Amino acid sequence: MLYGRSWFGPTRGASRNEKSDGSLLAGRQGGNDIVLREKQWVHGVALRAFMTGDPLAEAALDAAADYLLAIDPASWKGYWGARVLSKPLDSVTLLGMVRPNLRARVVDWIGRALDEASLRLDRSLWFWPNRGDAQGIDNSPWMQGDLVARICRAREQYPELAGRGPTDDELLRVIECIWTYGVEVVGDFRITEYRWNADANDADDVDDSGLHNTAWQVPALRYLAARFPRVEPLYREALYVVSNFLGSSKEDLRRGVPLPLDEVGARTPSLGLGWRKTAVFPLDLFR
Repeated sequence: MLYGRSWFGPTRGASRNEKSDGSLLAGRQGGNDIVLREKQWVHGVALRAFMTGDPLAEAALDAAADYLLAIDPASWKGYWGARVLSKPLDSVTLLGMVRPNLRARVVDWIGRALDEASLRLDRSLWFWPNRGDAQGIDNSPWMQGDLVARICRAREQYPELAGRGPTDDELLRVIECIWTYGVEVVGDFRITEYRWNADANDADDVDDSGLHNTAWQVPALRYLAARFPRVEPLYREALYVVSNFLGSSKEDLRRGVPLPLDEVGARTPSLGLGWRKTAVFPLDLFR
């Protein structure tokens, strides 16, 4: 992860990504100027700074903090999917854990992000519509579940934010929407999908992403199961599938044969990227 084109200027602390077209200022879509902030992960550099004390990693983490905390969460406005809010929310939540001196700024930022999530939630459909879509549809249930998971994690880490954002009952309604309309039965297992009705609409390489999309649901299900007993069986089901079929394909699921751990991301490279993303949340998945 490369932070910034230089140590100076408006992109100091930002990271390039596969959707930025080589420019750190990409993201001008549909007339809505959004730096592609859903790709601004700090987990790797935070782990390096914590484990090694590397001064360059420490400096990069501080620069990333300045960049992320300067983003106004209210500028999301529902454009381009729920991940545009969930990913920086995840990184900012982590920043407050590894940089105690930033806690006040982090709590303020997260509070405003939770307010934005509440404002943009469609309480008739029970998901966050994508205002960048002509029909207002967000066609990726995994984005919905990821935002629920990041809200839940932020609430666990910062109890002073109780009462901000969607209520626990509302988050449960979103999860129930995902597991009603964004799930596919494969063999003896249910997995959440990349797209709504994915089996009919998506190619196999996208379709097979269902396992790491299910993994993104686990932290939300864990949080909600502690508050709503009826969620506990769903949480256990999802945790079992994720922990036993890490990186497996749908064919592996149909046969009930887990993919050996040393083959994850090797035999199915199209899944590897997704699992590397999911791997930044190991404590979420298994604690």
